[in-house]
Amino acid sequence: MQEKPISFDHQQQDNYPYVVSINDWQTNKKRRIKKWGFLPFRQFSSTNYLSTTKGGEDFFRYLKDRKVNHKKVLVLKSRSLKQDGNSITQYLDFVEIYTKHVKVGDLVKIEEDEEFPADLLLVSSNFEDGSCNIETANLDGESALKSRYSPHSLSKFNNIDMLKDLKGWIKCQMPDHNLYKFKGSVCLEGENNEFGINHQNLLLKGAKLKSPHIYGIVIYAGKDTKVARNVPNPKVKFSHVNLMGNFFTVVLFIFMTVIISILVILNAYYEFTYSKNVAYLGKLKPMGISDGLWVVHSILVYIAALNVYVPASLFVVLEFLKIIQARFISADNELVHRMMDVHTGEEKFVSSAAISSDLHSDLARIELILTDKTGTLTENEMKLKKIWAVGHSSFNCDSSIEESIRNGQQSRDSLTKLMLMLNISLCHNVTIRKSKERETYDGESSDEVALVQGISNYGFILKYFSDKKTILSLFEKEYTFERLAELEFTPERKRMSVLFKIPKDFLNDYPIIQSATSTIHNSNGESDIVLCLTKGADSFVYPFMEESAKENRQLMEDRVMEFSKDGLRSLVFAFKFVGNDQLKQWMEDYHALKTKSLNHDEQLELSQRLEKEMEVGLLPCGVTGIEDVLQQLVPETVKFFTEAGLKIWMLTGDAKESALHIARCSKLIEKESDLILLDSSSVKEENIHSKLSEILQETESRDNVELAVEGHFLHICEKPDTVSLLVKLLQKCKTVICFRSTPKQKSRIVELARHKLKKNCLAIGDGANDVPMILKSQVGVGIIGKEGTLAKQSSDYAIPKFHMLKRLLAVHGRYSYKRSAVFIQYSFYKSNVVSSLMTIYFFYNLCSGQLNIESLVLTFQNYVFTLVNPIVFGLFEKDIDESYLEDSETGPILYRKLKTDNIFNWYTFSKWVFGAFLHGTIIFFFCTYAAEPGLLTNGQSDGIWAMCALLYTCVFVVITLKCYIEMEHLTIIHHAGMIFSILSFVIFVVIFTIIQSSMTSVWFEAMRSPKFWLILLLCTVTCLGIDIALTGFKNMVWPDYYQKLKMKSRKLKRTMKDKESNLELASYSTDTIIEKIN
Repeated sequence: MQEKPISFDHQQQDNYPYVVSINDWQTNKKRRIKKWGFLPFRQFSSTNYLSTTKGGEDFFRYLKDRKVNHKKVLVLKSRSLKQDGNSITQYLDFVEIYTKHVKVGDLVKIEEDEEFPADLLLVSSNFEDGSCNIETANLDGESALKSRYSPHSLSKFNNIDMLKDLKGWIKCQMPDHNLYKFKGSVCLEGENNEFGINHQNLLLKGAKLKSPHIYGIVIYAGKDTKVARNVPNPKVKFSHVNLMGNFFTVVLFIFMTVIISILVILNAYYEFTYSKNVAYLGKLKPMGISDGLWVVHSILVYIAALNVYVPASLFVVLEFLKIIQARFISADNELVHRMMDVHTGEEKFVSSAAISSDLHSDLARIELILTDKTGTLTENEMKLKKIWAVGHSSFNCDSSIEESIRNGQQSRDSLTKLMLMLNISLCHNVTIRKSKERETYDGESSDEVALVQGISNYGFILKYFSDKKTILSLFEKEYTFERLAELEFTPERKRMSVLFKIPKDFLNDYPIIQSATSTIHNSNGESDIVLCLTKGADSFVYPFMEESAKENRQLMEDRVMEFSKDGLRSLVFAFKFVGNDQLKQWMEDYHALKTKSLNHDEQLELSQRLEKEMEVGLLPCGVTGIEDVLQQLVPETVKFFTEAGLKIWMLTGDAKESALHIARCSKLIEKESDLILLDSSSVKEENIHSKLSEILQETESRDNVELAVEGHFLHICEKPDTVSLLVKLLQKCKTVICFRSTPKQKSRIVELARHKLKKNCLAIGDGANDVPMILKSQVGVGIIGKEGTLAKQSSDYAIPKFHMLKRLLAVHGRYSYKRSAVFIQYSFYKSNVVSSLMTIYFFYNLCSGQLNIESLVLTFQNYVFTLVNPIVFGLFEKDIDESYLEDSETGPILYRKLKTDNIFNWYTFSKWVFGAFLHGTIIFFFCTYAAEPGLLTNGQSDGIWAMCALLYTCVFVVITLKCYIEMEHLTIIHHAGMIFSILSFVIFVVIFTIIQSSMTSVWFEAMRSPKFWLILLLCTVTCLGIDIALTGFKNMVWPDYYQKLKMKSRKLKRTMKDKESNLELASYSTDTIIEKIN
């Protein structure tokens, strides 16, 4: 459990209320009202901790941890059974214990839909081969089911009687964070053979079982589990509004410190020097107190009085507002998408989510959008569209190849076609999900699922898949292929290879394979034939192809180019037959890699050697083209953002041609003839510096450069001088298309954009490979798509479709930015009206420290009287209607103007604070001099508390109406907030004058005086009249763009209303005439 909120150490402004409250409490005890002295501390501590997310998050985190730790799990334990007499029998049975008591070595039983309580080695399941299906959405966000397998020697231990005899030892690597890397070995008692285990045998904590039941042995528990090791130190993100608010808070604090220092110096002067000349006034310093202690006391008194310069409740209430704003985003019906569940066929609604509540205002200040392609700009609904086999033309998915294979069994072209079909059908990790309604294919890669599903139209149907074998139905006859080894696909390798032993019955039915392998196998045909099948991205497979296949490789490159220009995602396929001599040694090394404990360098060296030995000398067999259509409204959304002044860069792992095709369709690229291409084939590593210098000279006068760059090119740009040239080029780029990029390269581009280009970046993606760039960006947006939920979990906001990004930024971003900015500045304003009034009074009364406003009144001002109106403003204010913000003509201009309009900067801060000082000064001098010679009508002397009643009434009215006139969108909620403020003030006055002895009847006596109301009216009209006049003049002479739109809208509405009135009048006149005629 995390002991304190993540951002606690980063929000030190939240500690300010505690300090001043304690001081205020102590000061109140000695110099003002004792019975109210505890109130500020109680108010601050309860509001600042419990009313915000900090205390709530800690409490709910504790409940969540407790719930997880107290889940019950079945563990095989020794139990005692007392029989007749005193004899006790020991026996083994599954006993329920709490998850927190599970330890390494325990043998547990997990039922369907239960989460694994620790990292388990799969022993057996209800299936004969010991396999099971799991869901890892809680770990990697992948919603597709995955298969895990029991080591062959353990799958027989599938009931409690067998488990009682299970004895042996397990040797495995030390705990680490890698979810996809695990190796070890198991040796059973009485057996000399040691067999290897890997991550395919591991059931990770947090994953969920999707099979009837399994038995497993705990390998890692508690903090040693992989999911616990993956808990990162999260990076705290602060919005621009928060940073500016903190900065201006510091400015006000420094100003307050200066004022207090001046007051302390003057107080010391009056106390120790001036008071000697006016001895009749006496001294404030009590007897027996040293001069130094008295100065310290004076400092504390002024701090207690003037701490209102810094609004203590500001960030507390702002946190509350941001949480509610997040709810508004999540509840927006315009950000909901209706889609079909691929497994159940049922229709469901997917809503957007504001995962972070801190960055709403930054949505309005985005300058650069970095987007993934597949699943973000496209639908990620993969469909096998085209297949091309070496020696053949491409054919569509409704074609049959059975006849061509069987009729040409002795031809080389027929062999490559058969190998291509086998490669597509076997080289994958696709499982079969069975439900009551239907069977569907499931896999970690949507491309693989599309390939397996598409190839079934050719008669190659997947029937069963495990890590040991794959059952394939070819033209209604089933064959079992033994799976020997797998070289996994990784973002760095971008290819995968699988070794299969070809079954005898398949060789009999397709003898062309026998003849093709006669040179590497014994002529008697008794040896097994092993086939290596490889697929991957073109540039990552070509280097491993056999030199003699150059002609076919060139044909393959042409076909990849053709498919990519059609917008298809291309994969290339290759194969080779493995000789028995090579296979034997290779399998021994492969087994060592999976089982032996090697250090990182040894493991890397061995794995690279195994890859090179097995994947070298491949023969090309074909290319596939997978269609992924563009999402609706993507071109319109891209156009909206580009016209709004935003730059959009697309980062994808796809091929260049496919990436450029989507860029053209989405209108990211306007003139392809002006496109600058940087890839490793056209630019050598030693020529990078000169090439970049040349491009910079050519584009010296251009600002909207369109650049296409290969991910590997970024990898080789490591030298500082080269990076600086690249940054200069990126500064000129309006559009960047980065193809064949890895997750690490994506995150590096985001870092360059944020730290070198100083851009406010938004990264958007849908898959696990997009998480690094989402985490690196200022604002991360996850697409809730078909590649799982990890992107959503790692992001700040999640939306179902790319086009919804427009509403998220243009509507919610604008409203949140303006609401938060005005709320913060209004909070500064209302605090500084009071503080300036008290500061003037201190100078007015020779810095005695006496307040002219009662302390309890100040407390209720911050938390009752003047709190509701700014909250209503911060939640419901709309400076302009949503229709203008989303309009294709006005929307981009309105969004672009947000960066240049004066919303929250030095100018607006100074305007609000200066206005506060001006209003405070006007109220003080009007109330002080206009009330002379007396305010009360009963003949009594006014005293300080009658003046207090007048002063604060004027302050309250001016502050409340100031918020009211700042509102540009009035609803019944705004009016209700205003009524609540007034009623709460009146009720407080009634109660306060009853319970507070010094104010008994004073407020009521003051309010009986006509002079009281005249002064109140004079202060209100003077203060707000100045503001209204200046605002009206500014809007008439220098109106903002949105104000011009609103004025045009009002004129149009008035015109329409006049037309309707004229039509009604004409109708009325005609009816009257007809009546008179009749």
